[in-house]
Amino acid sequence: MPDFFLFLLIVFPVRWVQNNTMKSILVNKRIGDSWWESGITADFMRRELDDYDKEDNKVQIVIDSPGGSVWECISIFNIIRNFMRQHKEVTVETYIQGMAASSASIIALAAKIENPESKILVEDNAVYMIHNAWSTVMGNHLELEKEAGLLVSIDNLMAKYYEQISGKDAKEIHSLMDEETFFFGSEIVDAGFADEVIASVITLRCALRKLAKRQRLWMRLTIKRLQLRWKVLRTF
Repeated sequence: MPDFFLFLLIVFPVRWVQNNTMKSILVNKRIGDSWWESGITADFMRRELDDYDKEDNKVQIVIDSPGGSVWECISIFNIIRNFMRQHKEVTVETYIQGMAASSASIIALAAKIENPESKILVEDNAVYMIHNAWSTVMGNHLELEKEAGLLVSIDNLMAKYYEQISGKDAKEIHSLMDEETFFFGSEIVDAGFADEVIASVITLRCALRKLAKRQRLWMRLTIKRLQLRWKVLRTF
């Protein structure tokens, strides 16, 4: 029976007037500047969040980035968290529109790390990739060993956030990072790195058709039960 009322709400939706405004921040380049192109920097994120209008009650961070500098990533990550601490009345949502790979996959978790109620939404064809940090270095064996130790420390730091969001243990996360693992669409949700896949119009139509089919069956069964009861009453 409750499904029947849900069906009515879908077919005849009730609209409430809401004063909802949202600021979108597009993270659609590599993380950090490079020699050949500008990217998404900590200064960019700071300016975007400083430009937040008090009338906005929601901030959506839209991510479509292949990743980049881990140092810039950490700064951006903490700028988002600090904004949320200072504006607890604002809902911060993350939307993976295309790709969230490497350091961008960490930025995608920032809001949810600060507030577990924050949502991470993905498209059904979005891409999420995690791997170990890497760098280019020249020098003698001491310098190479020092760089290797630094990379291990970065991996452990990033793994901590993957563990916290996904609920997976450290061993599994490090194994996924070692393999440079890609997740696609619903796999991102199944792996625990996002909350839900944005439903397409086709998906909603299929759900509606299934619901309507269930309701027709429920109505037929109800009518049969009523007819049977009526026959029983007539025998007395």
